[in-house]
Amino acid sequence: MKREGPKNIVASVQARLVERSRELGVEHQLTPMSVIAINQADASRQFIGQPFLGLPAPQSWSPSAVTVDPVRNRIFALDGIVGRIAALELRSDGLYLLWTAPQRTIEFLALIGPAQRRVLLGTDVPPGQQTGANTQDYVVWRNADTGAEIARSPLLPAVNGGTMVEPGYEGRVYFLAQNGKIIELTARPGSAMVASVTVSPAQPGVGASAMVIVDGVNPCGAVGLIYDGGVEEVHPITALPYTETHIFSTSGTHSVTANGHGNCDGRVSVTVNVR
Repeated sequence: MKREGPKNIVASVQARLVERSRELGVEHQLTPMSVIAINQADASRQFIGQPFLGLPAPQSWSPSAVTVDPVRNRIFALDGIVGRIAALELRSDGLYLLWTAPQRTIEFLALIGPAQRRVLLGTDVPPGQQTGANTQDYVVWRNADTGAEIARSPLLPAVNGGTMVEPGYEGRVYFLAQNGKIIELTARPGSAMVASVTVSPAQPGVGASAMVIVDGVNPCGAVGLIYDGGVEEVHPITALPYTETHIFSTSGTHSVTANGHGNCDGRVSVTVNVR
C-alpha cells in the first residue's frame, strides 16, 4: 500500500481535528505525541510520557502503534515528522525516557531476541526522500537497551506501507517490498567497508544542492570523497551512511568516488549526469 506523504496526511488530520474542536467548543492546540500507560486494574493510575517533546516540530505523525516489551516494561514509539524513534520504561512512579535515535520511519517496529538481549528492528527512509512517499528503505537493527545501531541493510525498494520487517527463525527477517517481492535478510558480523555511493537527485541541476550518500557495512570510522578525480577529502564518521551536500558547477558527466579509510575498506564510484 502506497501512503501519501506526511504533509498531506497531517494537514488532513489537522483540519479534521480543528473542525471537531470547534464542534465541541474547545480550543485545539498543536503538541507532540503522548504515550499513555493506564493500569487495567485501576484506571485512575495513569502515566504520560512525551518522548519527542522539545524537538523541532509542533506535532507528531505516527500511523503505527507502539511496540511493547511486557517482560521488561519497555515501550518503543516513533515520530514520522521529526524522524526519530524512542524507548520509554514504565516504572512504579512514571514513564521514563531511555533514549531517542534518528530514524525516519512510519512502519511498525519489531522487537526480537531474548529478554536481556533485545534487538529493535525497523525501516529507515534514506536522506533526500520524503517519508511516506519514499521509493527506497533501509532496514536497521538496534540495541533495544541503548538505541545504538548494530547493523544496516543496503538500500532496498520501499517497504509495503502499513507492514513491518517480519521476524523469522535463526536471525532471519523478511522485508515485504512495495513491488511485491519478499526479501530475506540476515545480520552477520563482517568487515567494515564502503559498498555504495549515490547522488540524490540522480540528475542534479547546475548550481543546485545535491546529496551524496555513502553506504556500506559498519563500524566504519572514516570515508573519503573524490569529485572528478580531484583531491580527496577524508571525513571522520561514527557510522554509515554518511551524507554530504555538494554543488556541481558545470553541466555534463561527473564522477564521484568514495573510499573507506582507517578500519573501513572498499572503493566505489558513480557517474552523475548534471543538467
